[in-house]
Amino acid sequence: MSFPKQTLPEAVCQQLREAILAHRWRTSLPGIRVLCEEIQVSRQTMMFALRLLEGEGVILPAVHGRPRMINQAMVAPAEPNIQKKSEPVIVLIAWQKETELSETDAELCSHIKKLAESEGFRYRHLAYRYIMRAMGAKKLAYLVKQNPADVYVVMSAHKQCASALRRTGVPLIYIGGEQVKGCVPRISYSLNQMCDLAIKRLVALKHKRITVMLPEGINLASRKASAGEQMVERLFQPYNLPFSTYNCPRWGKTKDDFNEALENLFSLTPPTALILGDVKHVTRVVCFLMRRKLSYPEDVSIIVLDEAKELLECHPVISHIKGSNRLFARLVLKSVRRKLTHQDDQDLEVVPTHLVETGSITEAKAN
Repeated sequence: MSFPKQTLPEAVCQQLREAILAHRWRTSLPGIRVLCEEIQVSRQTMMFALRLLEGEGVILPAVHGRPRMINQAMVAPAEPNIQKKSEPVIVLIAWQKETELSETDAELCSHIKKLAESEGFRYRHLAYRYIMRAMGAKKLAYLVKQNPADVYVVMSAHKQCASALRRTGVPLIYIGGEQVKGCVPRISYSLNQMCDLAIKRLVALKHKRITVMLPEGINLASRKASAGEQMVERLFQPYNLPFSTYNCPRWGKTKDDFNEALENLFSLTPPTALILGDVKHVTRVVCFLMRRKLSYPEDVSIIVLDEAKELLECHPVISHIKGSNRLFARLVLKSVRRKLTHQDDQDLEVVPTHLVETGSITEAKAN
């Protein structure tokens, strides 16, 4: 069956009709010149199309000097007659851009983004380099004001930054760094749990001289015992391991500070096992051992409380603590939904981890 082709005025009439029924114009049509420029037709063609619309009753007859009015009786009311609510917005505040984060953190952010977008949220990654420093608290209120969101997911905030964020009254969820007080609700891998997994396995392999090199942000040089030292000492107690600064050395923030700490550590009685809190120190430790004509695991067993592809590229492969970033992201989105529905959150939800044991650890040699 064939149908007669539409004339140009009929095609323009249909285009205008669809726009009117879609509520593009509320009460009246624009002027003829505006319509002609928009649809790219002549004035004569537009006049024919408008007369067709008048004949259908979609628009009212023209009155000289006035815009053509839309016949509201022919147009269904907008559904609903209020502005549709926009998608909820999630802003993740981290100390670096996604491309500059560690492999593990970047993967976690990627999973959160994918889950958020699949559930109809709008996601933004906001880099604020001072979020992990006390000085960063001063500008946070301004930063939040300039980046409005329904929920803010904050990655490892300094306690003063956390206080500044709480004062803004915005919905907050913290991820990472469970040892920081005042940051709730929080979802995190547990440094305490990861360190315990590593120590337990090394003790089972008869290691007694164990040194834990925690990330510098947790264990900076200071006069008072740090939270990191207290944690390690507490984990040593069930195994009757002696504890001193030898077991949890301090250093500053630079590569030279870390190398100096290693020199001091190996100058007297070298440890038989090293637990590293950050994957970025692995290369430094391996190079240091080579300079000393030592090797792993024959002389020093190594476990890293972090995961990255580079650990699998080492020979032998470095043992490490692994968690599920997919599960982590699901817990974050679960907490986001609870925030949006004003439900209570747990203070801390720990994401489970396990030890991936490879060739970098072995039984300690007899003294």
